[in-house]
Amino acid sequence: MADANTTKTARAATAQGLSAPTRELANQNILQGQAIDDAYTRIMKLHAILLHTYGESGDSFRNLNDDTQDAYMWSVCDQAAELMAVLGAACNIGAANGNIRHLSHMGA
Repeated sequence: MADANTTKTARAATAQGLSAPTRELANQNILQGQAIDDAYTRIMKLHAILLHTYGESGDSFRNLNDDTQDAYMWSVCDQAAELMAVLGAACNIGAANGNIRHLSHMGA
């Protein structure tokens, strides 16, 4: 996967010399790409955290005291809510460009 700054720089360079509407569309595509990259990173982190709640790893989790389990799952819920907001923003940017339908139920 390309470095986000490299990708942004390449996209910005491509946008040089274009008409204002086309440049704006290119900038929106950059923002959408950044939001999607952020969402993917959050999904990977959430997946890693959830791996410890079931199967053999889940045995250790279930042996934790109730308060610790509750705090752990609260953190998971917060991360899922943040992920919904990031994906909602990416979809709304895409909808503004006609690339993706607007998803108002995603929290953005």
